[in-house]
Amino acid sequence: MPKIFLGNADTEAMVVCPQSLSKRYRQFSASASRRHFWMMSPRDLIILPSAGDLEHIRYVEEMCQYEHDSLQALYVCGQSDDPHPLSLDALKPDSFIQDVKKIGIEGHDWSIEPYIADQVAFDFGELVGMPVRFGASGTPAREAADLFNDKRVFRGLAAGLRVPVAPGRTCASPAQLVPALAELMPLTGSCIVKLDRHSGAEGNVLVTRDDITSAPGTHKVHHVPDQEYERVAQTVYSELSREQTPFLVVESYYRSVHSVGVHYLLQDDSVVFNGIADIRLAPAYAGMFWPTTLSDTVVHKLQAEGLKLAHDIARFGHRGPISVDAIVRQDGDILINEVNARHGGFTAAKAILERIVPKERGDALVAATRTNLTSDMDFRSLRALLARENLGFTRARGTGVVISVEDLRSTGRIEILTVAESRAELERIEERFVRLACR
Repeated sequence: MPKIFLGNADTEAMVVCPQSLSKRYRQFSASASRRHFWMMSPRDLIILPSAGDLEHIRYVEEMCQYEHDSLQALYVCGQSDDPHPLSLDALKPDSFIQDVKKIGIEGHDWSIEPYIADQVAFDFGELVGMPVRFGASGTPAREAADLFNDKRVFRGLAAGLRVPVAPGRTCASPAQLVPALAELMPLTGSCIVKLDRHSGAEGNVLVTRDDITSAPGTHKVHHVPDQEYERVAQTVYSELSREQTPFLVVESYYRSVHSVGVHYLLQDDSVVFNGIADIRLAPAYAGMFWPTTLSDTVVHKLQAEGLKLAHDIARFGHRGPISVDAIVRQDGDILINEVNARHGGFTAAKAILERIVPKERGDALVAATRTNLTSDMDFRSLRALLARENLGFTRARGTGVVISVEDLRSTGRIEILTVAESRAELERIEERFVRLACR
């Protein structure tokens, strides 16, 4: 059954005010949506905020062994270097709907597979007469994804299921933020303050008494003199709210931890474990490694807590992928940070591996994604370098680098996936690529 993939990342279901996102973040979001080229099959269509290098689509087709021009794409903002998240206003003009229909959707059993099953996805589905589905997982309840991409909702859900989370509070004003910081700061010396609805570290800041300048999972550090919380509370609230009235989640912050994501597929009659990967933070999300280096004991604890959340979210009607992000402290205790009911970097990376690595070799290999790289090269030159230096992934060799995302024209940004036979070999391949290709 052919699909329309919808690259609707960072809409209002994920971000309090998409219009307030910085240009840099909008560019990152638009390019990250292109990960889903790797999830497509021949004849599928993808709708994206903006276009990258068309040579990259040909590269995806070649790597997946598809025929030339078998993947189709439409771009709401064209070649713009200032894209905005997809909105219904951008998708509903008659001219755009006619462009979609020219693909030949009439008379075929098409469906829409969105990045997130939000109102934009369902409303667009009604415009073109297609159901929203996550493949074999089925159709999610219309408002479930909005609910389960909210950190405030997550904390309530976790409390009801007795899932371990960091000590924390939810705040709706600077006045509420002051006592929350006063209560939580003494526990670890630092607090992370998060927008309840935001994707990425741009919605998180650290408040600390420690002498540090950056912290994994945050984009800024605020230092607070002993118990002088009113000033920093006002500054942090103003910075994160951006003239909106969001809720903030304040939690004790733990340093020197192991970050990990546990992934599930929610289906009509089952919850399927989809994998576990170690998260790279530098200091924001920078990719993942798998298989995890955690012990079997810790992995089983993570799976048990993740399943509680997955089954409850399925009971509310969500279908499709979810990720459960957690940290493992030095003492082995686990704390669940958040849950995201949508596609993400893991599902796209797994799709690449399923398409290029033979099944009989998959379990013997290690893989990693890296999302924070930039290069001065164009895509054709980058491909030539991969071939010349024997760094590019080939089916014959079974290892190497895949350029999973490129935004070289607008930002110089690239994402890579590296496949190797050991973690040490992977790190050598990745380090050599970065030295030769990146700035």
